[in-house]
Amino acid sequence: MQLTNDSVEITSIGRMSGSSIEVKYNIPWECDPKGGGYHLAVFKIPNDKTAEIPHTLSYYKQNIVSGKLSGTVYLEHEYPNSPYIVAFGLCPNTSTTENVANNYCASATIKSLASEEHGYDCISLNLDKQECDNVVVMYHTLEGTEPNTQGHWAGIWRKEDDIDAAHVIQFKKLPYDLSEDEIIFSDLDLIVGREYQVCYFTGGYHETQAELACTQMAARVKFKVSAE
Repeated sequence: MQLTNDSVEITSIGRMSGSSIEVKYNIPWECDPKGGGYHLAVFKIPNDKTAEIPHTLSYYKQNIVSGKLSGTVYLEHEYPNSPYIVAFGLCPNTSTTENVANNYCASATIKSLASEEHGYDCISLNLDKQECDNVVVMYHTLEGTEPNTQGHWAGIWRKEDDIDAAHVIQFKKLPYDLSEDEIIFSDLDLIVGREYQVCYFTGGYHETQAELACTQMAARVKFKVSAE
């Protein structure tokens, strides 16, 4: 039985001008946005019909420096009046040659600086099936994302445990470059009546459990194992 699901989100685009875009975001779990290098990136797009992050370098990037889980960032830069995508990144903003769309987990599509209607998207999870030995969740990622190529992965934990390598029950790299598909956890030994959570990450995967890095969490779904 699914209990809740949540995701890192860009919750709204506020005031815009030729020199600033106001962005509000929310992270629904404890983490360190500043220490993790989380950032916002602005991409120019060819038209307002696409919601796909272009495979080009970003037009502008800015770190989230407040460390707040929910806040407002003002992207101060020069913006010609054209369509843009604002994307939330979960990786350090240090590289000059970005692996575009790799660690982006949420986006807002801006048709023009005069527009008041924007399109929002984010990585999300929903429970499809749960049994004591088998759990299936459906995932949705941003348009144009290649989960396998870009090293996205998911793991399952008891609800009360820390989300870290030491406590993960099972983990797996996403096997295909599909923006929507299922993630299957099998050969489990879950307990009826106990609560668990599946978490989705945009980076930090390693074949060895001890080497997993759980800092780039984008979405999670919590559920309770029922008898049926």
